[in-house]
Parts: sequence; structure tokens; C-alpha cells
Amino acid sequence: MLLLLLALACSDRKEFTDEDKAAAVARTCYDALYSNHPQLFLDGRLHADQMPDSYRQQLLENYRQHVERVDREHQGVSNLQVTRAISDSTLHVIQVFLLLNYGDGTKEEIVVPMVEHQGKWLMK
Repeated sequence: MLLLLLALACSDRKEFTDEDKAAAVARTCYDALYSNHPQLFLDGRLHADQMPDSYRQQLLENYRQHVERVDREHQGVSNLQVTRAISDSTLHVIQVFLLLNYGDGTKEEIVVPMVEHQGKWLMK
């Protein structure tokens, strides 16, 4: 989350939209995941603090295995980009679109639903 604060502090803009904030948090979480910090990624999920420890450990292991597979099959993630963030008032979420650029040259766009919970943006 430190990256989010730095990004927001270094910007020339005075005010940030909810889309800007949600996109910055989504990118920060995925940067953490692909930088081998699965705990930071998990902490960015809604209600992560309420999960039983055994479930948290299973998720962390799944995240580690996912990153290992991406490293093995695609030579890791070389770059992440936010392509857009769209507010969905019906679902009360902001859909953040991230473009994953893999080390082998392939690309994949993913959608990360973000929700505001107690003043913080979290992955749904």
C-alpha cells in the first residue's frame, strides 16, 4: 500500500477519483503478488482479516504455486499496466482492467473487481 501512497503523493492532480484509487490499489496488490509477496496480495482482499488461519495458509500456498507456474510457463510477469477502471453502480464495484505483460512476450488482460470497505479499496 506504500506504493499507492507514493503514487498519489507524487501526482500533480489535487483530487483522485474512486476509479484512480481502486486502480492504484489493484495494481499494487498484483505487483506484490508477482514480486513474491503473496501476503501483501492477500491483505488486499476483502475480509482477509476474517479468514481462518488454515484457509489463509491454503490461499498463500495457491498464490505461490500460481506465481511459480507463471514463472515456469511465461518467464514471469515483466510489467503490469492499468488499462482502465470502470465504475459499476449496479454491483457497487469498480472493475479495474490490468494488462499483464509476460516475460515470453504474451499478454493477458484481467479484471479485478474492487470495493470500498471502511474507507479502503480492496479486491472483492
